[in-house]
Amino acid sequence: MTLYIENLNRFISSHHLLQLFSAYGLVTEATVIMNKDTQRSCCYGFIIMQNTQEAMQAKQELNNINFMDRFIKVSKA
Repeated sequence: MTLYIENLNRFISSHHLLQLFSAYGLVTEATVIMNKDTQRSCCYGFIIMQNTQEAMQAKQELNNINFMDRFIKVSKA
């Protein structure tokens, strides 16, 4: 299942997302989208988790939490 994460701190890396979501299950891919011209974060990203139930639990528990000084939004992509 793919999750969309928005309102990320611009200094968050894919590794940060991987660590955060790995607490809920196997993450097969974690990506923070970067601006190709500036190489700065676009402040959103995607997580792909193998197990749908684990992904839904992560979505429910991580939506609207304060992560690195920003309240992130997590939704199904």
